[in-house]
Parts: sequence; C-alpha cells; structure tokens
Amino acid sequence: MIRIQIGTSSTSQFELDKARLEENLELYKCNLEKARAYAKKVERELRRDIGEDCEANMAVERWRYAIHEAEAQLKFLRPNNPQDIEYRQDQFKNFGQRLSSVIPINSDLRFHGTPIYFAEEIIKSGIISSSADRYNGYIKSTDPKGEISASTIKSVGRTIMFYSDISAYQHSMPCGCIFVLQNKGRKDKEIQEIDLMKTVNFKKHPEQLVGIITSPENRKRVQRWLEEAELDPAKAHTFESFIEYIKEQPEDIIQGKGKVDNKVVTMPNFDLLGIKDIAQERKASMLRRCQDTLRRIFEGRGRTNEEVDFEER
Repeated sequence: MIRIQIGTSSTSQFELDKARLEENLELYKCNLEKARAYAKKVERELRRDIGEDCEANMAVERWRYAIHEAEAQLKFLRPNNPQDIEYRQDQFKNFGQRLSSVIPINSDLRFHGTPIYFAEEIIKSGIISSSADRYNGYIKSTDPKGEISASTIKSVGRTIMFYSDISAYQHSMPCGCIFVLQNKGRKDKEIQEIDLMKTVNFKKHPEQLVGIITSPENRKRVQRWLEEAELDPAKAHTFESFIEYIKEQPEDIIQGKGKVDNKVVTMPNFDLLGIKDIAQERKASMLRRCQDTLRRIFEGRGRTNEEVDFEER
C-alpha cells in the first residue's frame, strides 16, 4: 500500500513530492493562460452556437481549480512520520468496522471526507459546497451545483478509502478530515441513499456539524480553525476519540436526528472571575475547551523552534 520507495528517507521523499508539485503548478499556470486565450478567441469569433464557448470556459475553470489545489497542497506538504503512517494504516483497515459497531445501520448520520487543505477552507468559510458552486459550473468529481458527496454509515468505507486522504502519506501529505453531519431536512433525506446531500452552511445551521475526525497530527490545527470560526473546538476528534465521543451521545444524536450542541463559542477570560463563573455554572463543555486550551499551551513549552514551525504550517 505504501508508495514510498524502499531506501528513500522521509526527507528525500518530501523533496521529490515537493518538486513534483511545483513542476505541476507551473504546467497548470501555463495551461490556464492558453485556456484563457482560447476562450477569448471563441468569444471574439462568436462561436457560441455550437457550445464551444462553454467548453472553453470550463477549461479555464479546470485549470483554475488545479492551480488552487496544488498551491494548497504545497502549504501542507511535509516529511512523513513513521508513527503517523502506522496510525493511518490502522485506521484505514479498521475504522469503518469500529464506527459501525457504535452507529446503527439505520442511522441518518452523514460523512463527508476531504483533504486537510480543503478542510481548512470549509471551516473558515463555514460552507461545504461542490466545485460546481465554487468554479462556475466546473465539476471536479460528480457533485452537481447545490449538492455534496456524503456517505451514510452503510457506505462510510468509501469516504474513508477514497476521500479522507488517509493514505496521502504516499505523497508526503497529512491525513484529511471526515466531517460528521446531520441532514437538514426532507431534501437531504431524499438523496441520502445515493450518498448526496445539499450544500451545508455551518454559519446558518451550526447544528448540522456533529464532529470532525482527523489524525492526531491535525487535531490541534483543526481545533484552532474551529475557534477562529467561532465554532466549538471540542468538535475536533481523532479517529479513536470520536468513537468514544459517539458512545456517550444520546440515541437521537447517534441516529442523526438530535439537536447537536454546537453554538457560537466565546472563550472566557482566564482570570479568577472567569474560572469562578465556569465552575459555578458547571459548564462541562466549556471546561473541556479550557482544558484543551491549557493543554495546548503547556504542550508548547519545551518545543524547538522547528517543531513550532512545523505545527503552524
């Protein structure tokens, strides 16, 4: 399953992957300029009657998408870590079965997988949408405008295998994320069996976000993105912690029909009054968030500058 060449160090593999991405990026930029020139020619010659203008414009959007993705990948590219690879291989083999053991087959929970670089954009924008919505009709996979891919517990194996970037260490990339979602209404339910749901907007409907599953390497950065988006950072889970989390949820949440506590988050002041307010009101979720924040602060002590730089990339 591992693409990494025998005898190639993680640093050497990283350099190879970085060079490949940079080379592809230059090619994509060149192709974009050609596509734009051709689209202008089609428009100038009024060749719309045979649909050539649509094809020309889609070529422009295709290369725009490719450039954006390559630039985003370069942002997160890093040398591999053997422990991370081992962890991800275990989850690749076993997570689907572990998840199915705690979520019933008739649950309406939905699972949307995406690379880490798109997960950042989703959290910060608050929206999961198709490429057709973001790139003027260009469809990267199969999702039309207004809809996204989202498996059920019955088909979650495809999300893990193909869309979570769980095996992307083969290209020196971190694991991606799996967004665990609830249906918003009847339309989502109607297209559930074909693994689709309508565009998700967390800013308008934060209750749809049950959790975000990712690797230990990514958990802190996902928590930070959630905090910045004023969403609950406690929604960021590792594969194991999500299993434990879902076990503790009421039946309606497990069935994908309950109200999820995912309100806008305002972190308290860490002075005596702030801590006293938290303790008096017995806010368990706020206490967990404070613990997570304090843990990240103390874990940061003693790290080298290189380790800090790696986490911030």
